[in-house]
Amino acid sequence: MAVEKIALGINLRKNKISTNAGYGKYYPEVDTQKTLSLRGFAQHMVDHGSIYGRAIVEGVLLQITDSLPELVAQGVPVQLGSLGTFYPTAEVAKDAASQGDRHRVSIALIQESQHPEGELGSVGHIPIIGKDI
Repeated sequence: MAVEKIALGINLRKNKISTNAGYGKYYPEVDTQKTLSLRGFAQHMVDHGSIYGRAIVEGVLLQITDSLPELVAQGVPVQLGSLGTFYPTAEVAKDAASQGDRHRVSIALIQESQHPEGELGSVGHIPIIGKDI
């Protein structure tokens, strides 16, 4: 499969918060577009030569959004090709309201290039609905 590099727009943003240690410094900021809906993503896939119609592709994506959190919540990592592997994670955070600890179970997306030799590098956490423990 050929890999095509697509240019990503990066802007420099000046920190204007005077009380922040990074005040006056410039930081990179990704130039993002409008968020694509699931239906729009399905159509994008169809437009790239899928033999299936938008309704079928959208149905598969909807099934993934239902099944993936269910499997990960059961402790089953799900690997989706070069996108990465979805793993269950757990974290403890201080809850200011109750003065106690709050536990959250989330899904972490780990890209294969980020964990050579077994070192995990999380690129994002997706809360599993209803899993505060």
